[in-house]
Amino acid sequence: MKLSWDKVPGATKYAVTRDDITTAVYADGNSYEAKGLKNGETYAFHVRALIDGAWTSLMDDAVYATPSDPSSPKVSASLDGGTVILEWDKISGADKYAIALKTNSGYRTYTYDCNQTQFEVKNLNPGVYTFLVQSHSNNGWSSFGDRDLVSITVPDASSPKATVDYRDGDSVVLSWNPVSGATKYAVAECKNGSFSNFTTEYTGTEFEIKNLGFGVKHRYLVQAYVNGSWSRFTENDYVEAFVADKSSPNVKADASGDGQVTLSWEKVSGASKYAIAEYAGGGYRTFTTNCIDSSYVVNDLGNGHEHRFLVQAFVNGGWSAASTDLLVSATPHGVMAPVATAKAGDLSATVQWGKVPGATRYAVAAQNGDGSFTTYTYSCTGLSYTVKGLVSGRTYKMLVQAYVDGKWSPFSSVDLVSVKPYGTNIPTGQQMMVNIANNSGFTSNTSYLILVNRSRHEVGVFRGGYKNWSCTKFWSCVTGAPSTPTITGEYKTTGFKRTNLTTDVRARWCTQINGGYFFHSILASNSELGGSRSHGCIRLAVENAKWIYDNIMQGTKVYIY
Repeated sequence: MKLSWDKVPGATKYAVTRDDITTAVYADGNSYEAKGLKNGETYAFHVRALIDGAWTSLMDDAVYATPSDPSSPKVSASLDGGTVILEWDKISGADKYAIALKTNSGYRTYTYDCNQTQFEVKNLNPGVYTFLVQSHSNNGWSSFGDRDLVSITVPDASSPKATVDYRDGDSVVLSWNPVSGATKYAVAECKNGSFSNFTTEYTGTEFEIKNLGFGVKHRYLVQAYVNGSWSRFTENDYVEAFVADKSSPNVKADASGDGQVTLSWEKVSGASKYAIAEYAGGGYRTFTTNCIDSSYVVNDLGNGHEHRFLVQAFVNGGWSAASTDLLVSATPHGVMAPVATAKAGDLSATVQWGKVPGATRYAVAAQNGDGSFTTYTYSCTGLSYTVKGLVSGRTYKMLVQAYVDGKWSPFSSVDLVSVKPYGTNIPTGQQMMVNIANNSGFTSNTSYLILVNRSRHEVGVFRGGYKNWSCTKFWSCVTGAPSTPTITGEYKTTGFKRTNLTTDVRARWCTQINGGYFFHSILASNSELGGSRSHGCIRLAVENAKWIYDNIMQGTKVYIY
């Protein structure tokens, strides 16, 4: 499949992306041939231009294309009584054709040896049927997809053809011609796929339904009882009724900009104001209940998919009807994903991007060497984010995604931005702690946070706040022996302190973590540090234990893992 596009002024390169993969391909010219596609499947392509070193935004301007097998017959279906006639043009090189019926479990083949370009399927019961025709040549049977199927409805001759006649107020009359041999009729309403019967014993050909309500569509079905069974029905046998509310505005919706829809309507006689809302997720999001104009612009909408709106008029002290049948829809067009830039910092990187219409939050991540991602946040509500605790000299490929209308924005390799932090690298254990401190959502009742890594026998003291903790102290420690392990989990210092433990006066500068577990000094020498030999307390060098004793107050978060 060949894609081509007009040259973009200033563009030095183009990227072609597909919605089903994240790897982009690049072209210097204004065309690209996509290979290795599967016939019958629909693919969505985007083309983006590199201008002044930056890629243009991902827009909802996908080009959809479905490659097809030239040896796949293009079939038409017609009806002659209860017989379906399938016809197609002769395929060059074909020596025979196969005809099959699609079923719930697969396909039921009528023949593999048709040598004509027409085939009749007889004695079908009323219903909807879907057929497939394949050609056979030296290359085997032709490939196929959903676009190669053809469907047709076989009606039931005994199914009544009902019509709707509107009466005063919110009443309607269903009427139909008598069905030969029918002894009675059933009248029902279909709601959400289920039926509610008005009657199954009706003998007339007119049936009145009252109190429909205004502004709501109703679907009705009439069946005839002939020769001991009810007539079969398809979608074509339903009849709809809709009683309009004269106070309801007649609304038009137009996509009018990036993330924007304009609603307009004729003024309703007697209306003093209007309410405008969007229907999504089974409920309404109201923009205003005090619009006095005959138009309203809705901004900050997600692009590339349909939005549905309701406009009500306030007339004589009440609002006009509200129902999903009164909704109008439009699909705004524009930016679908963030275009990010990244700036290197001291063991950090700051990523910035422009606002995406409809986005309620953003995720920031870096791609790993194996193609997976390390995510730093899923809940950024601003337009920049600083990732701390990175390694100096390493190149990070950063990605920003927008969360719009319940989905994360699509991305490809084009959307990755590279950045290389500078500075003096910190020890591995400290780096690990920095990542945990800033990516775990910790808060503390003081300006300090303490992390303890039992397996590495390390303690980190951080200062700052939620997702903005800086490591100010990093020490080796002693943790609990295998028989008396140190507790794990999140705690808050109690505020209880003592200069020595009563159980061992060698343990000095004691700050309680929880119960019998304390930060305190080593018992003899610094050679103890880096091991698992305490009764569960965290032992530190004397000066470090005293620093905690002097500076860590009640309510400081301690996370031991």
